[in-house]
Amino acid sequence: MEAAFITLLVLSAGIFIVGMIGGYIPLYREWSGDKLSLMVAFGGGTLLAAALFLMLPEGWEHIEEGLPWADVEAGFVAAVAIMAGFLLMYLLENLALPHLGHDHEEHLGHSGAAHAAESASERAVHQVGGLSAFIALSMHTLIDGVALGTAVTGGEDFALGGLVFVAIIFHKMPAAFSLTSALKADHYPNRTALAYLAIFNAMVPVGAVLAFVVLFGLPVWLLGAMLCFSAGTFIHVATSDLLPVIHRQHSGKGLLSAVVILGVLFMAAFGWIGVG
Repeated sequence: MEAAFITLLVLSAGIFIVGMIGGYIPLYREWSGDKLSLMVAFGGGTLLAAALFLMLPEGWEHIEEGLPWADVEAGFVAAVAIMAGFLLMYLLENLALPHLGHDHEEHLGHSGAAHAAESASERAVHQVGGLSAFIALSMHTLIDGVALGTAVTGGEDFALGGLVFVAIIFHKMPAAFSLTSALKADHYPNRTALAYLAIFNAMVPVGAVLAFVVLFGLPVWLLGAMLCFSAGTFIHVATSDLLPVIHRQHSGKGLLSAVVILGVLFMAAFGWIGVG
């Protein structure tokens, strides 16, 4: 338990640092929107692959091993958990950011590349304001922390947690970038924006530790169900927020599509080595 908890703290600290770097950039530096687009595309591929190749199979295996009801199929439990995770993210984004969609795109004052690099929730933050962005994206980040804590707790070794860490990294930096951009647009002082950014990034270790404390020692099938639940949240973020970036780009779709596939292959290969 101690080794797993230390691993969780190290991974959470890594995500916190990367998120702080991502949020620092728009406050003090200029950064190409094309680079952000590539990071979002790679993040979409890694998230989707982490959910389908790593978290779902391991979760399903845990459910099959420990399910206490002989007349209930493990596949059904896994499907319910995945759908629950997917719907939680769907409701969270639509209730916390009710103006999601494409009809407001023409009102956003971004360059084409930077605009296309943002997910639906990240683009919407510029409409609802910096403070609303902070609240909504912090809730989103808390769920990411729960997914990380579940992966470290439910994995047979620490490889699954490490791969989920990589998947979170590549979409957390763009989210932090978007948050501080919204705060800057609302004329928040840089010091205040950095304070909000730190709280936003701290939601990952908070969610991870909460998941670890709650899940450690629970029956193995419940750990498996939580892994499938976390896979559902990743599938929603990848398919609803990140991958649609490719469709909104006016140029460079071939390169971005290749980067998405690269992200999938990267996660699949390391998953085969580390988890499989």
